[in-house]
Amino acid sequence: MKVLKFFSLVMMFALTNFALISCGSDDDGESGGGDSGAPYAGVWKATYMEIEEDGEKLGGKVPNGYVMTLTLKEDGTYTYYTYTPAEDGDEAEEYYEVGEWYYNEETCKLYCEMVSEGDVFESYTLGVTDVLTWTPSKLVTKFVENDEYGRYSQTTTWSR
Repeated sequence: MKVLKFFSLVMMFALTNFALISCGSDDDGESGGGDSGAPYAGVWKATYMEIEEDGEKLGGKVPNGYVMTLTLKEDGTYTYYTYTPAEDGDEAEEYYEVGEWYYNEETCKLYCEMVSEGDVFESYTLGVTDVLTWTPSKLVTKFVENDEYGRYSQTTTWSR
């Protein structure tokens, strides 16, 4: 009987914690805003990344010199920018993407679609992304892709 009571208490605490830390959190008391449905538009800079590909994990703090920003505007448009500095004889690389975005609070998903000369495509790097945490100062996203080449996931911590 003690085991059953203990298990019930553990489950109750786990469910309570899940409810308190669910996506779209409003920990700092700021209200959401914008026509896009997002809780916190603004310029987000990647600070930490974890990548898992076919069972191999690597991750850590984004190194100095590397830049990865996501600007979510309240009008429902976004810009995504990355810069990789030159290294070991390779040239520096830049990538720039613009498009439209929205956030679904019920599913905790961020949707990004590139816009190019009137055409709309799913973002190469963001697409449909799970939002694990979203506060006024911290955004944690997880992008997962399963295809014929295997499984790839990228968890990114952003700050502003």
